[in-house]
Amino acid sequence: MGRVKSQDDAEAGVKEGKTAEDEGQTLDSAGAPERGSNDLKEIDSPHGKRLDDRCCISSLDMFASLVRDHGDFFSNILENLPLVIYSAKADDLCTTTFVGDQVLGLTGYTPQELLDDPDLWIYIIHEEDRSMVMAEIDEMRKQGKPSNLEYRIITKSGDIRHVRDRSMPVLDDRGRLIRFDGYMEDMTSEIVQRREVEKSEMMYRMLIEDIRDGVWAFDENIRVTFANNNMLEMLGYRLDEIIGKPGFMFADPDLIPEAEEHINKRRNGVQESFKFEFRRKDGTKLPVLVSASPIIGDDESFKGSILFIRDLTKEIETHEALEETRRRFELVQKAARIGSWDWNMNTDELVWSDQVEPIFGFEYGAFPGTFQAFMDRVHPEDRESLLAAIEECVHYGKEYIIEHRILLEDGTVKYVLEVGNVLRDGRGNPYRMVGIVKDISDKKQAEFEIRELNKELRRQTKNLQAINKELEAFSFSVSHDLKSPLRHIDGFSSLLEGYSEALDEKGRDYLSRIRSNVMRMDDLIDSLLKLSRIASQPLNWEKVDLTGLARDVAMRLEESDSRREVQFDIREGMEVWGDRNLLAVLLSNLIGNAWKFTSRRSKAEIEVGMMELENRTIFFIRDNGEGFDMQYSDKLFIPFQRIHSEKDFPGSGIGLSIVNRIINRHGGEIWFSSEVDKGTSVFFTFDVREPTIGS
Repeated sequence: MGRVKSQDDAEAGVKEGKTAEDEGQTLDSAGAPERGSNDLKEIDSPHGKRLDDRCCISSLDMFASLVRDHGDFFSNILENLPLVIYSAKADDLCTTTFVGDQVLGLTGYTPQELLDDPDLWIYIIHEEDRSMVMAEIDEMRKQGKPSNLEYRIITKSGDIRHVRDRSMPVLDDRGRLIRFDGYMEDMTSEIVQRREVEKSEMMYRMLIEDIRDGVWAFDENIRVTFANNNMLEMLGYRLDEIIGKPGFMFADPDLIPEAEEHINKRRNGVQESFKFEFRRKDGTKLPVLVSASPIIGDDESFKGSILFIRDLTKEIETHEALEETRRRFELVQKAARIGSWDWNMNTDELVWSDQVEPIFGFEYGAFPGTFQAFMDRVHPEDRESLLAAIEECVHYGKEYIIEHRILLEDGTVKYVLEVGNVLRDGRGNPYRMVGIVKDISDKKQAEFEIRELNKELRRQTKNLQAINKELEAFSFSVSHDLKSPLRHIDGFSSLLEGYSEALDEKGRDYLSRIRSNVMRMDDLIDSLLKLSRIASQPLNWEKVDLTGLARDVAMRLEESDSRREVQFDIREGMEVWGDRNLLAVLLSNLIGNAWKFTSRRSKAEIEVGMMELENRTIFFIRDNGEGFDMQYSDKLFIPFQRIHSEKDFPGSGIGLSIVNRIINRHGGEIWFSSEVDKGTSVFFTFDVREPTIGS
């Protein structure tokens, strides 16, 4: 903006005829530049329309002409306009050729200061906006289009001001850019106000949209004017679907009278909060808490309402869930005869749940609600221990858990279990105790009965032990008393064999029968003794390798008769907890039976294995021997009862009785499956859990 010409200088230039002539133009009789039809040239107007260059006559020329004709009038206008009018050359520095005196109020610089320093105008543009302004000037040079800019300047005092700069390029008759005419206005107050409004709107939007409640606004005719996103989400609508719609469309018809009552309160300027139910787009109900306020105009008339809506769906669901839990808890308490209590140690108030009063013999609502009333029902012999337990809980933090008796008015004694804890304030002082009480009278009665049963069981056990000892003594006596004559018979019959030549054939046959029956009698006596010992001897529990025991039995049998062809199939890894010696006897009997009853097979097969069935481990021994008719299976475990003849398959007839007793002592079961001439399978189980000490 280099040189600045004053208004007087401009007028003088006009009077001297230099304004137009210096630019290569002639003046008409009025002193204005002369125009010919061939001088017209279209340019862009500030409004984007194409105008001819008659609209772009130099503003200074026009002002000079106006001032010449109406000097005082237009001087007053220029002095009082709130605008800074300027004109600047189209050179690189945009040298100012005219600027109004209002520039002092805007920038703090006088027109003369801008005259003295051609770079001053560029300097006072805010450095962050300078490149934008210079780019816009270059664009005007290139395009010849008007400019409308807003930017900041730095005043002489260092303040920042916002200006709006409207500039129009001026062309000569040959279409060359010769200068810029324009004006600036101070926009600082407007910008500040605009930013405050934007800030307020942003904060309002943040408040309205971020608030977790719904916000709903209605006009005086109860039509929707606004709804935030939360409100739309609650209702299930889009904003365009509800704007302008009557508020009553969101309520069930039977609730409209209630809604009208609330609206009338708003018309009367009443603020209120109330619960209501709206209807969502999908038809479901929306329970809400409404905080409603009227909107009152400057003329004190009703302009509408604004509502803050809180969705109560989850709160209602939570409340219902809590109520359901409470009802279930009460049912559980009632079924289990458990009640809860709350003792305020400062006021001595003791609150019982409904389940406690019947336990202590009170009618519902009859308990006085004091600690002393509770103590009056505690059995006199238990009061001291109960108070001691409370003392330890309150002062030493020990858990309050105690069983004690209560004495009802009719003399009935009950047993209760109490469990509780102490609550303390911020300084650690106890102020409440809370807990539960359970009627355990039935439990105590059951314990008493169990103790009595245990006494009777111990008595019977002693009797059984005495009987077993007597049986052992009897068995020993029988074996001794029976075996002694047998030994004599056996001995003398053995001596008689030396005289067999003196006996005829029949005598020798009789002697042989005597000898075989003596031996059979001896085996029977040994089997009876063995059966007696198995029933009475203590068990020595350990982990037993059944696979190994079965292989030992099979090996001994094969060694006893190497001529037989028997295929043994014994599963690996069979283990069980039990008495090793008794389990060896069990397998010896069962595998021995399979060996015996397959003796008539040219290719005998014996399988020893196990399987899992219904969470049980089942062991089995299977053969392809003679088998038997299952209708006689009830005789299997009876001593000396036989299904096959002794002549066909010799034996004492007591082996399976021994097996059954071993299985019983191990807590298991045994059963058979058999078919004549197709073989037999015997199945058995054990209580395979590892026994505890003392089993």
